[in-house]
Amino acid sequence: MLLSESAPRGGNARLRVLGVDRSEPALATARAAVYDCGSQVHLPRELGQRFLQPSVDGSARVVPELEPLVTFQRAT
Repeated sequence: MLLSESAPRGGNARLRVLGVDRSEPALATARAAVYDCGSQVHLPRELGQRFLQPSVDGSARVVPELEPLVTFQRAT
């Protein structure tokens, strides 16, 4: 979100983020790009409003435009 926010307009095409973790369940959660309301507590409101799509149950999904910029890999 922060990289996308600070990139020049249309500059997202060059952005790539690699998320690495040893926990496959944590990676599955990250790949789903859906976070419960407790996960959003420390996110600045402006970023949440721009980059998250709220659900009825209080969770939020990362906007589709960011998903292709992030890949995840299990650390060994």
